[in-house]
Amino acid sequence: MPKNTISEKCLVFIIKPSFMDKTNLYAAPIIIDFSDIRSKKNITNQLLESFSKLLSLKLKSSVYNFKVNVRGNSIFLDQSSKYIIFNNYIDSGKFRKLFLNLKKLEDKCSSLRNLGYKIIHVGSSSDKLNDDRIYNFIDLDLRGLLSPSDLIGLVHSKEVFGVVSFDNFVMHVAHIVFKPTWILFRGRFMYSQYLHHMKFVNNTFLPNEKNITYL
Repeated sequence: MPKNTISEKCLVFIIKPSFMDKTNLYAAPIIIDFSDIRSKKNITNQLLESFSKLLSLKLKSSVYNFKVNVRGNSIFLDQSSKYIIFNNYIDSGKFRKLFLNLKKLEDKCSSLRNLGYKIIHVGSSSDKLNDDRIYNFIDLDLRGLLSPSDLIGLVHSKEVFGVVSFDNFVMHVAHIVFKPTWILFRGRFMYSQYLHHMKFVNNTFLPNEKNITYL
């Protein structure tokens, strides 16, 4: 909570480097660095272990199983069809797109569409505004129309089969609700960071390694 409020003594957890400029707003911020290669566990278990030591608590990963209790946005969907979520936008580390073959994402969607799946394009209103491309394989464009909770509900919907995207929020949502993913990894400049993300970050919520395919 901000300083000089009744909750001044609350701990605030900030992800590095996304909110580093806001650390001066809080009395007791704790910076979380997901790129710390000293971690030897996936990030959820590593955080639980670190918080246990920091706060003198006994936190166990078995207690913190995700339970998704949302309804998919079936109002948008033909219940007799199967859908693929397509997301080709990133904010964090977007410069890495310069080194990637972005066509791999589109080619995967096109191949899945040829198999009978319908493709749903998701992203923010800003993503849509700044993207003047025409995607001929898109069946439903929901960019700018979904809140984060709407998006979670959509991915969880029984009509949605899987996700084609970068290693981002949408990927993690798909893993939490046990949906397969086809992922274009943004990569890292250092091999140690590449291994760290492959071993401990991208698979954080992945119950089955077969549910992720790298493009």
